[in-house]
Amino acid sequence: MLDVANEVTFFSTALWMTQAGAGASIMPTAYARASRHKDLVVRSLHEPVISRDISLVTKRGRSLSPAAEALAVVIRSELGGA
Repeated sequence: MLDVANEVTFFSTALWMTQAGAGASIMPTAYARASRHKDLVVRSLHEPVISRDISLVTKRGRSLSPAAEALAVVIRSELGGA
């Protein structure tokens, strides 16, 4: 179980707090690696395994382009969705 001490709205705030010495931050790897804080180290978590829901959002009443439909098929097959 995670023991969360602080929760912030913006990832940039979490990075700032980490750089200021307030502790470690947990966030999506892509965001952490894109940060400009060169004195911070990004490490992948292996345990505990953390997952989150993702959604494919489309405009109601509109069909997907062939490329978007192909992407949706890949996402569903890779993530086991319906």
